Amino acid sequence: PTNQSANQASYTLPCTVPFEWATSIGLAYLSTRFIEDPLRQGSLLARPARAFAFAGAGALVFLGIGAYAQGIVTRAAENGTALQIEQLQNPCLGPAALKEKSHCDSPMGSGDFFVSPEAVAAQNKSVAFRECQQKLSESQAEPCLLGAEPDESSLDIIVAGDSHATAWLGSFDEVGKARGWSIQPLTKASCPLSDSSRILDSEATDENRRSCEDWSAGALQEIISSEADVVVLTSYQSAYDWGPRSDGTGTDDPVAGFAQVMKDIADSGKRVVVIKAVPRTNGEYVAACVEENGRSLDKCGLSRDEALPPDLMEEAQVLLDRPDVTLVDLDDSFCDADWCYPVVGDVVVYRDYSHLSSQYAGLLMSEVIPAIENTAK
Repeated sequence: PTNQSANQASYTLPCTVPFEWATSIGLAYLSTRFIEDPLRQGSLLARPARAFAFAGAGALVFLGIGAYAQGIVTRAAENGTALQIEQLQNPCLGPAALKEKSHCDSPMGSGDFFVSPEAVAAQNKSVAFRECQQKLSESQAEPCLLGAEPDESSLDIIVAGDSHATAWLGSFDEVGKARGWSIQPLTKASCPLSDSSRILDSEATDENRRSCEDWSAGALQEIISSEADVVVLTSYQSAYDWGPRSDGTGTDDPVAGFAQVMKDIADSGKRVVVIKAVPRTNGEYVAACVEENGRSLDKCGLSRDEALPPDLMEEAQVLLDRPDVTLVDLDDSFCDADWCYPVVGDVVVYRDYSHLSSQYAGLLMSEVIPAIENTAK
């Protein structure tokens, strides 16, 4: 586990469009405390000369990043900005470190963290766009709007699922703003969008179960009647048991339950993109584990075999076998042949025991965007 040389990542990522996406989105995910307020209120821009110098340097950086950086507001701060901008130019940053034939030293990286484990752990106290997610006991599908304004958008996207879908919202918001896509979240805590009823003992009450069932039915109708072009579905399935709905409808077969939802959405004329569930962890809060133990596979990682149980939504997509229902498989952006990593390319992967850090989700968007664009055609 401690010998990383056998798991060296792949080719040197060229400065092409996917890297530009990753760069743009990574920049956009410098946390709020490193954004506008520190710039306006801190000492860095207090003097006019500093302000002009900073603006000039920033312009040069962003001109060099590429087309997808245009229109994204510079997220910068006087603490750590130079290091993070330098890291964003590193072809071994984040998931690129796991790509086949790269020349990166190790999957986890050995440089400074892109964002410290402590800062990543702090994301649990202020989860981005949690206000867009329905709570356990709420059942009404009440969407909020992210990305570009709907009347100005070139593509209308719905992102639907449980809290693992919510973990992607910051990334979709930034991409939507940059590319002119409107993003409508439909998410609910511990509630995948399915024709089956999810059962979770730790949160099991009749009220919460019925709430999930009602929300799922309402969200599906909201999606079908919407003018969305693409619907992105993702959820964390392996934590749940499954059964028919309380009123006797639906199915106790979760693959059939997911397949029915995908079919209903696709039959309404919308394209469906399914993002495969993120790998399981060993149950530790990963960011906190890394903060305490460093880049320890034994304490903070998990073997690939254990981390990747069968993915029910993937099985549903394969079962449907439709060109308008496509899958984004990100397994190899978390794992090599043996391990699924707590840190990849100097980026902490999870904020807690299962939810993506905002930084890693942002860097993964370079693999999600092509699926959306190809599906939208």
